[in-house]
Amino acid sequence: MIKNILSYIFMRKKLSKVKGSDDFLLLYRDCANFIASNKNIFPYTTENLKEILKFWLVTSYSYEQMTYRPETAQENLEYAFVDYLACYKRGARNPDTISSINFWQRGITNIYTYFEKLLDEGYLQNANIYEILNAEHTIPELKVIADSLGVSKTGNKDTLISNIVPALSTSDIDCILAESHLYALSEKGMNILQNNADYVLLHKYISYVPLSAFNDYRFPPNCTRRRNFYDTMFQFYSAQIAFYEWKHNYHSLGLAHLALYKIMMEESKKTTHSVPFDLVLLHYVYYLYLSSCFCLETKHINEFAPCYASRNIRNFILPTPDVDLYKICDFEKFINYAVIFNENPPSYLSHEEFMQYVHEMLNEPAFDQNKWNTIIQCKVASYILLMKP
Repeated sequence: MIKNILSYIFMRKKLSKVKGSDDFLLLYRDCANFIASNKNIFPYTTENLKEILKFWLVTSYSYEQMTYRPETAQENLEYAFVDYLACYKRGARNPDTISSINFWQRGITNIYTYFEKLLDEGYLQNANIYEILNAEHTIPELKVIADSLGVSKTGNKDTLISNIVPALSTSDIDCILAESHLYALSEKGMNILQNNADYVLLHKYISYVPLSAFNDYRFPPNCTRRRNFYDTMFQFYSAQIAFYEWKHNYHSLGLAHLALYKIMMEESKKTTHSVPFDLVLLHYVYYLYLSSCFCLETKHINEFAPCYASRNIRNFILPTPDVDLYKICDFEKFINYAVIFNENPPSYLSHEEFMQYVHEMLNEPAFDQNKWNTIIQCKVASYILLMKP
């Protein structure tokens, strides 16, 4: 706290010495002009700006990130095994088309011998005629083949293939099979994917969710029964939220709330699970609020005001509303604003303005994003003028 106050006093003295410099005169003039040109368009209050300054005088901003233990070699191999088989989940394919980069990082140094190993162990098999036609031909191509064989060329892809195969001669089928380099999952391989469905879903998140952390949350304490994928992800992001709240890393905290909102929305679309939409919306509103605080940018304004002499105020913009928000707008009445306001830094929007901002976002058929961005930008300009010696 004392360090922050001394830093602020030092910064004010430094600014006072260069009060007449062209950079600062230009900065303050631009801020004043921006405010003057917009204030009458979208009325707003500046009463909360001193609260922001006061908060950051006594609060330190943290960059600390949550850390996780390294993955074990066994964990990497187990995940790589499922991830490789999942490459064939959508149908037959040539193993040469599978990138080796991700698997090399998991300890598979020779993807070709690894493929041979899985083939020998019965997890993969040569694709059959139905799988080959499905993988190698589009619907228009299948219609041409069906027409040349004199069979019906109507229906979807599966129907077309079902019509074509009986019309092919044995020699034609043998020739297609002999020339094919496609492989598909065996029943044994499919069972592996079914028993590790959470690893399959983890694939698109693996860049953001460390495998070791996912495994640590995969099983509840003192339990041998695995959580489903979405429960594990909920545990992972909830732990991040708790950590970043504790460390006052507000930027990462907002992103963790957004990630949890997205994973819960995905769960509502892709499963029959009962998802608490009031909680889903609350996480999104937390994200919106923390975004409206511009914590990192405000810290820079307080500590390095000269850097903002050439900064464009219009770079301060609020998040674009998520496309799925309309699905949960009826849960607005359950938002606990008191908790949001009390647990987080002050926003550039007053409490009343922020609640109005969320209300319009959830209910207006054509939400005016520009209006709220302009209000934020006017407030940031007003805040910078508070720095004026």
